[in-house]
Amino acid sequence: AKADNDRLRGKDYEFPRDVKVRESFFDNLLVSPQIFRVSPPTATVYAGADALRGRGGRVNVPESGPVEYVEKGDRASDHLPVYYDVRLP
Repeated sequence: AKADNDRLRGKDYEFPRDVKVRESFFDNLLVSPQIFRVSPPTATVYAGADALRGRGGRVNVPESGPVEYVEKGDRASDHLPVYYDVRLP
């Protein structure tokens, strides 16, 4: 997935035709069977102002060699966090 992402970064492309890796699972919320029975998961995406504040970084991707950071971002994350509140009796 990283190689395909590097190949397409900064280029115009059509999804899904030009993309080799169409899905990738980033966040994992692991819940044991015992907790699942007591508190079924209802995952939520956190989109509060503090999660969205800041600038994303900019990079230069040369044909060969490592990615060069043009500007470091200061956003908390490159994606919105997912959370799950566990409610135990």
